[in-house]
Amino acid sequence: MKTGYATALVFSTLFLSLVTSTAAAQGYCIPDPELGTSYGDSITRFQLGDIDNSAFGGATVYHDYTALSTDLLQGYEYTATFTTGYIAPNLFAIWIDFNDNEVFEPGEKMGENHSIIDPFELVHITFTVPQLAPLGPHRLRARDIYDSNDSTLGPGANMDPCTDYVFGETEDYTIVVESTVGVKEELGPTFTVAPNPGNGDFIILGNMSGNTTLELLDLSGRTVYAEQAMLAGSGHTVSLAGKLAAGTYALRLSTERGSTTRLLVVE
Repeated sequence: MKTGYATALVFSTLFLSLVTSTAAAQGYCIPDPELGTSYGDSITRFQLGDIDNSAFGGATVYHDYTALSTDLLQGYEYTATFTTGYIAPNLFAIWIDFNDNEVFEPGEKMGENHSIIDPFELVHITFTVPQLAPLGPHRLRARDIYDSNDSTLGPGANMDPCTDYVFGETEDYTIVVESTVGVKEELGPTFTVAPNPGNGDFIILGNMSGNTTLELLDLSGRTVYAEQAMLAGSGHTVSLAGKLAAGTYALRLSTERGSTTRLLVVE
């Protein structure tokens, strides 16, 4: 247990009354660790692409840095680097809200890693942007928590993006997903999907004709359904109600001319 931890708990109510947090966007959870960065459990520097932000945390346990952003390409590998505070061991993790529903879902966790014992240690998390990640801006959450005697999280446990825990700091940034789509994809079929959102049963309508490969993928790029079909503009029905978990999927239609992807939401 950290030195002075029990004493600090006695004064935690007083301490928390002095903590200020920058408000996150409507709907996003704001973690509020009981003792925050008071023992040095903080992110002193976060680096990813064009983002290079140094801050020693202070008394604030949450920071909205969404004005800072970097571009990431679909399907490419990146490494985020944390510089730890002056206490260890800590656990670090990042999430990206690809479907912009203001919830960091388990499938949107990009990775986590541990520091060891040295202050101001570099901790790296390498991840790949899903090939079908929706284009545009998305919120990235970077978290640090104490990972030894925390009362709610033991060593090596799976960090949650919202749980308060006892010690730690959270920072939010913006990433912008850019496409690597080539000319061939731009020649793909034009289509719409209805109903969307829906329960998994949907109809595809568009300028389709001939042999088409239909694929439904989750946001990690895993194919959850596929078929070969002779599609026509009058519509093609797919019946998957009760077979898909609620969430956002990518529906991709491919012909010899190219492929086109649309997002499909299952409620």
